[in-house]
Amino acid sequence: MNSKSIALVGLSGVGKTTFLSSLVSDFSFRHAEASQIIKAQKEYISNEALSSEGLRNRDIHDNQSLLVDGFHRLFPSEEITTVLDGHTIIDTPTGVIPIPASVFADIGLHFMVYLRGDPRVIASQRQLDKSRNRPERSPNEIAVQQRQAIETAVSITDEIGCPLFVLTHSQGEYFERLLLRD
Repeated sequence: MNSKSIALVGLSGVGKTTFLSSLVSDFSFRHAEASQIIKAQKEYISNEALSSEGLRNRDIHDNQSLLVDGFHRLFPSEEITTVLDGHTIIDTPTGVIPIPASVFADIGLHFMVYLRGDPRVIASQRQLDKSRNRPERSPNEIAVQQRQAIETAVSITDEIGCPLFVLTHSQGEYFERLLLRD
């Protein structure tokens, strides 16, 4: 497998980490969570620790600069694929903000995979996960956000010229084949 950068994106609560954890034993790749990279880079440059809530309330564009710089610092180009677990939109207290295509271009994205889920399941998983303070959204609101996120993914991949694949949890084998492709 050649080294590449892949973005696995989807709404918060869709289960991106769970999806990837089922693959870790079979494939050699690094799982890089965007929020953890941002927090690590902020601490690296300023000795200031960020909480998840602090991260949500910061300027999105500042966070994305931290993400790009941290990605390059923590995951230099090597002989292992890096899967960036992140988002194409961020649900903030002031509304939904799309992530600029330049962020994905700057990390050298080879392709993007959007993990789509049932909005009712996402809403339920968000309610069960007490470790994060996410805005409460109804399944209908989540369905609207998911459409926005997929449209943003299409726009990003069109702009930077890389493939986009929209998958569900049941398509793990297809994702595994994508990891192996050149």
